[in-house]
Amino acid sequence: MRHNPLAISYKELSLLLLLASLIWTGCSSGAAQDLPDRCPVTLNVHYGGSGSGGNVSTQWSPDAENILYRFSSLSYPRGWYLASLSTNSTEPLFADSKWKEDLRWAIWSPTEDVVIFTHGGTSPSFNNMTVYRLDVHSRTVIQLLEGVGGGLTLSPDGQQFIFLKGQNWSDQRWYIMNVDGTDERLLTDKSNFLMEMWHPFEPKFLVLLSGDIENQSDNIGILDVDSGYITQLTDTPACEYQPRWAPDGSQIAFISRDQNYDIYIMDADGTNVINLTNTTPQHEIDFSWSPDGRQIVYTRYHATSAREFSQEIYVMNADGSEQRPLTDTSDEHEFGPVWSPDGKQIAFWSTGQVGEGLGSHWWTLNVMNVDGSNRRVLATFGPTTLESDDSYPSP
Repeated sequence: MRHNPLAISYKELSLLLLLASLIWTGCSSGAAQDLPDRCPVTLNVHYGGSGSGGNVSTQWSPDAENILYRFSSLSYPRGWYLASLSTNSTEPLFADSKWKEDLRWAIWSPTEDVVIFTHGGTSPSFNNMTVYRLDVHSRTVIQLLEGVGGGLTLSPDGQQFIFLKGQNWSDQRWYIMNVDGTDERLLTDKSNFLMEMWHPFEPKFLVLLSGDIENQSDNIGILDVDSGYITQLTDTPACEYQPRWAPDGSQIAFISRDQNYDIYIMDADGTNVINLTNTTPQHEIDFSWSPDGRQIVYTRYHATSAREFSQEIYVMNADGSEQRPLTDTSDEHEFGPVWSPDGKQIAFWSTGQVGEGLGSHWWTLNVMNVDGSNRRVLATFGPTTLESDDSYPSP
């Protein structure tokens, strides 16, 4: 096949997507300037996120029967979808164009078949989004709150949500209220941090703290929900992001980049920091705890040259032992694994290229057993054959 020098290659597109992902997940611009030769294909898997560029957000329903996800790429407008494991099918969260357009943040309740979402607004810097509650089965939509700026996240019991509000970027502050629309209050008057994950049982939150003039997130801290006080846990020059509580709340796993991206773990108070992977020159770029806290599933990326690289889903014990691959494919790259609430399955994304050019890339949402068996596709975006480069099947 003749190469078109003006076409965007799959490898070059991967670089663009990673840079967009790093900006969203909070790595400083300095870290993005000295990435390895080929960059991991980590489309944004930030929980509930709605940033620009190519990204996904994958969330299981509490009963592990459905998956809520957001997909967006350079070839597709953003959209939220609902996949059913019982029917192996997927459809838009809303078919009605009234809701389909400008649907930004969406979070599946951890305790019931309810989705809390924001609608409207042209930018998160303006308070023109409205928060709604959707009953997935009855399709009933109830308005909860007007005038928010995004940043939506739900408590583990599904009874409270946190959101941003302010007239401009400098005025943005984090607020908290009940999901029935009552008891709104200012969470803290500080603004130089990003919300990451609520503690499984206690009223505190993992946050990413800003450490430089560009207001990018560099270190990990804990926000006390009741007092608004922030305790900083890490203080390093490395880019640290994606902190995640262990299911029992006793430890915190996170990604840090010094020479390469590795998965670390530390106690809940920031002590006993251990590099679990330490696999130079390989990189571990996103991960998910098993519900019992005994294992971690993650993406490993390895570049053998500036043009050749592989990216697979791996699993390891929570102490870093027994690292082993769950996927092994030469013509596609896997990323974004998320463990199901019942501990039996793992959802993840894969991507590849058919032919050349921007219109030749495809993405699939997949599910497999925790041992890597019984892999199946729930949704496909992009062409499936060389003859259909301009055909984009509906998900």
